[in-house]
Amino acid sequence: MALDEKPASPAPVRINEQLTGTLDFNDLARQATQIIMKNYRLAAVGLLRVDHQEKVMRPYAYASQANPALISQVIQQPLKNFRAPLGRVYCNLTENTLNTGQPNISVSLGDFGYRPATRVLQKILGSKFHLSLPIITKNRVEGVLLCATRQKKLDSSKIASLEATAKQLGLALENIIAHEQIMARLQKNGETKKEINPKKPKKKFTLRLNPEIDQYLSYKVANTKISKANYIRKILADLMAQDRAYHKFPS
Repeated sequence: MALDEKPASPAPVRINEQLTGTLDFNDLARQATQIIMKNYRLAAVGLLRVDHQEKVMRPYAYASQANPALISQVIQQPLKNFRAPLGRVYCNLTENTLNTGQPNISVSLGDFGYRPATRVLQKILGSKFHLSLPIITKNRVEGVLLCATRQKKLDSSKIASLEATAKQLGLALENIIAHEQIMARLQKNGETKKEINPKKPKKKFTLRLNPEIDQYLSYKVANTKISKANYIRKILADLMAQDRAYHKFPS
């Protein structure tokens, strides 16, 4: 019996349960492809995700039963460079799944994109049947799950089980996207604060004061939350803002 041939179809992989707490998509992609490949005894599994900033879809992880060194030699560099533009009309089956939200099957791995690397990969894997499934979050396709098997065909129950697993991936990805959006907002707020106060004091020097001036400063800042140093900074900043000659002076 071939490594990826199994009489009974396994239950859908509970990605959310097995990867609880994973909020980094790269970690999710690496672990999920391994889990799915082993659970379904597939020849290979790949995971692609939409990059909305660059407006492309690109691969993030793959798992394979073949020699890892040989696989890396054949497809690692092509995978790093692979970018699928969003919304392309004449597209491969992977892009079609992204655009339509529908699964696709083919006996040729090359039909899913990036020839001739995928054709060479199919020979190494010995795969005979290939499937692309949409990863959907909130009614939007955010990625594609690619599966390859050495069987000539996957029965309908196994495909249905893989589809359920892809839905689980969508739920896990939904949590990650929510986390990414929160982190992006926090970062943006941090950058905004920096922009509001870009000239935070960095240089330090000692200013010697006679007792009378020190007493006067103490009087001015009494019953306020302003320190003597900040009071002096404010006076200098006000003088600088009003000094027209200074603003005309070349910096």
